[in-house]
Amino acid sequence: MARQLRLSGCEFGFEVDKIDYVKPAKKAKYNPDFHTLKKRDGTKLYIEGKGRFLTEDRQKHLLIRQQHPELDIRFVFQNARAKISKTSTTTYAKWCEDKGFLYADKGIIPKEWLAECIPTKSSASPSKSLPTRPSRPPSRKQSSGY
Repeated sequence: MARQLRLSGCEFGFEVDKIDYVKPAKKAKYNPDFHTLKKRDGTKLYIEGKGRFLTEDRQKHLLIRQQHPELDIRFVFQNARAKISKTSTTTYAKWCEDKGFLYADKGIIPKEWLAECIPTKSSASPSKSLPTRPSRPPSRKQSSGY
């Protein structure tokens, strides 16, 4: 997702913002995965990447939506057709539709979302260093010298 944002030219941060919200009888913080620094309307777009979408995550996002209705939080699922539980017929996609959240599937940020962002002057420089994959050690064939 970071690569998609970078290639689109959107200026963004990774887990930079902390959003206060109150769990019943407990104050908590939500740390969104990505946010664009500016949408064309001047607000931020928060993009949450999800493999599993657990009950706690769904409850948290309902509380955040209730307490911060002005925030634009969207989900990018690995598999939006996954069921919310083994015993439910509701998928991640259906839950989002029922609750009014925008979502995307297969780990791909929709071009329409990226088009909402104000491009940066340099699309190759994110505002915070991103997690990187560790480099692979050379294979035995490569290191043998043959």
